[in-house]
Amino acid sequence: MIRKFDPEQIYSPIGLYYNAVEVGPSERLVFSSGIIGVTKDGELLEDPAAQINQAWKNVAGFLEGVGMTTDNLVRLKMHLTDRDNLPLSREARIRHLGEHMHCAVTGVIVSLFDPALVIEIDVSAAAPA
Repeated sequence: MIRKFDPEQIYSPIGLYYNAVEVGPSERLVFSSGIIGVTKDGELLEDPAAQINQAWKNVAGFLEGVGMTTDNLVRLKMHLTDRDNLPLSREARIRHLGEHMHCAVTGVIVSLFDPALVIEIDVSAAAPA
């Protein structure tokens, strides 16, 4: 069972996330490697908006591929290389995942392993075993 919390002892979330998510002992857990904006045939999209959209499309595909949906999301951890791309990422996330609530962390970093990458997303999901 997945339980979501916004403890009243701390601040309310600033966005589409919960402050905490608890996963019960009978859940199977799935963790992704970093998901990037590469097409299925291996093409890294150069346009930041297209790359971000593809990354979120890949997150949706990852969930489907492991037999889960956005309801199974426990945590998203997003790394962006440019603060100006935050609105693009948010729009693409909602387009592909809806306004599903989970735990989330977003960071703006200097670079990813390939300097052409503008986003990398780590996904944690849980479902009944």
